[in-house]
Amino acid sequence: MTKNRQWLATLLALALVLVTVFSCVYIALEADHDCSGDDCVICQQIVSCQQLLKAVGLTGAVFAAGICRHFARALVMVLVSEMVAAFTLVSSKVKLSN
Repeated sequence: MTKNRQWLATLLALALVLVTVFSCVYIALEADHDCSGDDCVICQQIVSCQQLLKAVGLTGAVFAAGICRHFARALVMVLVSEMVAAFTLVSSKVKLSN
């Protein structure tokens, strides 16, 4: 990955973290506001923040599942390679004679 792409990925990850944190803070601060009824702007903003947090949570869950799958696959490959390497003719000290 080039430096420009790394910089962009870092910036986007930081923006996502900041948006998540500020959404949580906004919901916590405005949780007991004086609601003006059905057309309350603060309630609509809280719903938007909740939807954003649900989307971020789902994205994080999918990402975590992908990472777990990757590490499980790597672990299986390491264990299988160790088992295969353990059963060689040299490790069993078998003499091949014709």
